[in-house]
Amino acid sequence: MSVSGLMRVSDAAKWDAPAWAMTPELLPSLAEAVRVMGDPPPQGFTLRATWVGSEVREERAMSADELAEVILASQLNEFTQYRIPARGSR
Repeated sequence: MSVSGLMRVSDAAKWDAPAWAMTPELLPSLAEAVRVMGDPPPQGFTLRATWVGSEVREERAMSADELAEVILASQLNEFTQYRIPARGSR
C-alpha cells in the first residue's frame, strides 16, 4: 500500500530540519492510514521517512498508534525507518 499521496512536505519546510514540516491538513489522513494498516498487523510494516535516494540512518520500532501520534505531531524524522512489528512480536 502506498501512502505517498498522503505525505506532503509543507512549502515552509526546511530540507535540513530534523523533522519534516508536513502539510497540516494531510496529517489526520496519514495517521488514520497508519492506524488502519496496524490494526493489527499480521506481518508488520515499515514506513520510511527519507527523500528518494537517501539512506536510512535510524530504525525505530513502535506501535501503529505511536507512529500515528508522531505523524499528528508532524515529527517524522529524516533518514528514519519506522517499523511496526508483526502481531505478537515487539
